[in-house]
Amino acid sequence: VSTVLEFGRIVIYTTSLRVVRTTFERCELVRKIFQNHRVKFEEKNIALNSDYGKELEERCRRVCEIPSLPVVFIDGQYLGVSSAQV
Repeated sequence: VSTVLEFGRIVIYTTSLRVVRTTFERCELVRKIFQNHRVKFEEKNIALNSDYGKELEERCRRVCEIPSLPVVFIDGQYLGVSSAQV
């Protein structure tokens, strides 16, 4: 995924699977934060599309991070670990 193609976009990788409750809750929290601030974003739910999971792994490999949902990219730049995880 090119950062040029994502300029001006927010992409959030999430999951809708409730198997791991804390991960699901973190994804819901991040989604609601953006929605409550009326920020337009693209959500890529890896539970619904396995290609998103592969894409996320590749992107995180480039920034030397182990993917832990939710993951946020703004303008193609990795935002880092969500504050909900700390």
